[in-house]
Amino acid sequence: MRRAVVLVVLLVAGCTPAPEPDPALTMVTARAAHTATVLPDGRVLLVGGCTVDGCAGAGSDTEFYAGGRFAPGPRLSGPRFNHTATALADGRVLVAGGFPDERSAPSGTAEVFSGGGFAPAGPMTARRGNHTATRHGRRARVDGQLRDVGPPDVVRGQRTGAARGL
Repeated sequence: MRRAVVLVVLLVAGCTPAPEPDPALTMVTARAAHTATVLPDGRVLLVGGCTVDGCAGAGSDTEFYAGGRFAPGPRLSGPRFNHTATALADGRVLVAGGFPDERSAPSGTAEVFSGGGFAPAGPMTARRGNHTATRHGRRARVDGQLRDVGPPDVVRGQRTGAARGL
């Protein structure tokens, strides 16, 4: 009899519902395979990612995390996951490549976040997904190719293959 009581107590205790998460600590959109980039003002910019189980759908939305809360951000030009988002020396963020969905080839586009929204940065020299991008001073290395990403007056798009307007 004693074993039956212990078993009943354990079963009941294990069935209590999990506490609801604090809404302030919940992303605006659940996502995976996204990027998170720290901005100069301390906010964190979350970009794209898979928004459906299995990555059948990628998101074109963004959000900010600051002060313990998530808030919606500006939209990308299109959906992306497994892309890169690289903080540039001047505070902007270069978002490059990735996949629009799990059945598509990688993207060959890039865009730049500059505080209020995203602007096209032109085509990349090759389509990329699951790649890396690292800032080196005023330049960024995207899968081994060094690209100028300084102010517009120092970009030499034709010579370096960098996107115009970065």
